[in-house]
Amino acid sequence: MRGTTTQLKAYHVEGDRKTTIFEMTGDQGDRWKVADVVIGRIRQKFQLVIAARKSYTSAAHIAIDDINLIGCGLPQKPTTGVCDAQRQFT
Repeated sequence: MRGTTTQLKAYHVEGDRKTTIFEMTGDQGDRWKVADVVIGRIRQKFQLVIAARKSYTSAAHIAIDDINLIGCGLPQKPTTGVCDAQRQFT
């Protein structure tokens, strides 16, 4: 992300609620950066919105690559039929 006026944000949008989950501003150099953002388990539909901004008067560039959503699936039922005290399976 190059340029002194650049801004990159990521939002978690659920219904009418929009929450900023990541923000980076200013010149970050010309090397790739890694960012891990934890949003927790969400049990309903949601959107991940990524927005970038720069001023009209300055040169800038922003690139995004390799977005991974990890752990999005529901937990599997145990095959042994054994349940712990915190989980109940039917």
